[in-house]
Amino acid sequence: MDMKDERDDKDMTLLDDFFKEAAELQIEDNGFAERVVDALPERQAIESIAIKQLKQKSRIWNIICIAAGIALFVVLKGWNIFYDLKAMSLAAIMTIDYTHLFVNTLPLFLLLPLATIAAMLYFGFPELSKRW
Repeated sequence: MDMKDERDDKDMTLLDDFFKEAAELQIEDNGFAERVVDALPERQAIESIAIKQLKQKSRIWNIICIAAGIALFVVLKGWNIFYDLKAMSLAAIMTIDYTHLFVNTLPLFLLLPLATIAAMLYFGFPELSKRW
């Protein structure tokens, strides 16, 4: 063993002896600790009161935020956003050139019925699916 390990072991022994003596020491309090504990309110009652208060504050905060949101919607004329979205979507639908869409997706539209029929046959007849 090296010198440091010996010193650490000696320190640990001294600490253990010190705390062993402290653990054996009893201070007489004439029942004071029990009276204090008996006088304390129950922990569950304190927690339930705190939870009720938090819920009440949360409800009040929710009402304030909803009222502020409604007030801002009215003041800033939020319904105009919906009108603008409607107008933009109609303009987008009217200006799309659908010929390229059909030309590019034609093979997909041709394969879709074939895939559907194949799936119906595969799942509709279990004896066929066992052979594959």
